[in-house]
Amino acid sequence: MSNQSDDARRAWWSAARASILLGGAHAAVSIVILVITILVLVGQEAGDQKGVGTDTPRYFISAEDRKRREEIGYRWVNISKVMSVDEDCKEVKGDMCYTEVTYHGCCRSSPAFVSPTNVTDIHGHQQHLVSGQLFPTEICSQMENCTTNCNCTMEDGMFQGKITCYEWIWFLLPSCCKCLN
Repeated sequence: MSNQSDDARRAWWSAARASILLGGAHAAVSIVILVITILVLVGQEAGDQKGVGTDTPRYFISAEDRKRREEIGYRWVNISKVMSVDEDCKEVKGDMCYTEVTYHGCCRSSPAFVSPTNVTDIHGHQQHLVSGQLFPTEICSQMENCTTNCNCTMEDGMFQGKITCYEWIWFLLPSCCKCLN
């Protein structure tokens, strides 16, 4: 009977040891997964703070967000002699026009977004931007019935664009309509 109880004890101890090892392996794998998850989340937060994350909501916007941004540019202004009510006004109430067009001097401008693929950085090097980045600009035009000597021109603005997953560059882009005398 002693042999049978020793065999039973060894079998039980082997099974218990296997269970302990298997449980330890599960615990180790769980700890590794937890550590990786924490590192990924901390890395994403750091990337978002530095502008290096995989998605950058400042530059990559959906069509719906783009429409909302364009609507934000609308405001109520007094109708003037130089305005084209039919072209410029989305809605008219009395002598007020709901428009996105801005008048300055003899120039009129309306907001727009551009998505360039190739730009020249501030150091003079040609760079290829990651696709899908949108940058604000204006559509600039000279008004016909203007009595002042004014030339409408686009002034450059400085923007930061993404060229790789972790690389950003500064570049100039015509973005602001100005009236030059």
